[in-house]
Amino acid sequence: MATHRVATRHALTGIALVAVMLAGCSASEEVTYEFDRSDPDVRGTGDPAILSQLERRYPGDHHSVAAAVVAGDEIRTAFLSADGSTMFEIASVTTTLTGLLLASALERGEVRLEDRLGQYLDLGDSDAASVTLEQLATHRAGMPPISPDPEFVREFDRQAAAGQDPDEGDVAQLLAHAASVEIPEDPPYRYSDMGAALLGHALAAAAGADYGAVLRERVLDPAGMESAVVVETAEQVPAALALGHSASNRPIVPWSFEAYTPATGVDAALDDLVALAAAVLSGAFSESPALDPVSEVDAGTSVGYLWFIDEHADRTLTGHDGRSGGFGSTILIDRDAGTASIVLRNSAGDTRGTALGLIQLAGG
Repeated sequence: MATHRVATRHALTGIALVAVMLAGCSASEEVTYEFDRSDPDVRGTGDPAILSQLERRYPGDHHSVAAAVVAGDEIRTAFLSADGSTMFEIASVTTTLTGLLLASALERGEVRLEDRLGQYLDLGDSDAASVTLEQLATHRAGMPPISPDPEFVREFDRQAAAGQDPDEGDVAQLLAHAASVEIPEDPPYRYSDMGAALLGHALAAAAGADYGAVLRERVLDPAGMESAVVVETAEQVPAALALGHSASNRPIVPWSFEAYTPATGVDAALDDLVALAAAVLSGAFSESPALDPVSEVDAGTSVGYLWFIDEHADRTLTGHDGRSGGFGSTILIDRDAGTASIVLRNSAGDTRGTALGLIQLAGG
């Protein structure tokens, strides 16, 4: 696997990621936990083989972790200080849902891959208006990871370091930032939450609906992701969300994602991600072109419509990682073997290594 991609598949700038590792919520003394960590039956529950890996990798009392291994109709789950109703920020795993939404819009004839972004969003005669939907879906649109505005990025980093919910701005601000980007003639691969967000808003405009509504109708509901929530504002953060933590174990305020929601803004429970895996393996999205390689990232790695396809040992794994200020997530799907693994945790840091270990339990 190309390790440089892991560092960019999340909603944090590099500076902000370091910052939230060192800082947390100033009101940490008021934090309460739903689960009694002194009770071993609550601390770890579920499949013993999965649980042993979770306990080894996540020994701290602050961890809430939910994990699953899918093999055909067999679903095995395990939890640390969590249960099936516990919600997590899935961060950039959200982009996979936007990729499925693109495939749906293509099938409906609402958009074409070669369509220019300016056909759907008001970008004037800027460079950004001329990038195609395919370039956005494959991270080859020349967009920065978050914003070209250094002041915007500094303020994002400052708020993240203070344990706050960073202000990611409204769609008008996103478009203004996009319009200021100078894009080379043949942009190379560069992972961009900004590009994924723009794509999501373009698809919503083509559908004549807001992003959350069209995602619910065309992706979340067909996939069976019943409890997943599209979080654009702080008021939409679900009550069942686990308490997030920085990598240094300090509590983090839940994030809302505003204009960047199509890239990072879905909160979900383990059952939602299990449902997504099942929909990809044999359900509503098993034939989706979003899952097929479109553009090469590097040796052994390609990207479809915002889904990554990695050649890993003897497996081809389709999926994504996500990381926000207080959460980490990974979904890996072996479409050939009919298996998948999912890891959700309430702490910023690696989940891919765990997911890679767990998918071996599925066989295939």
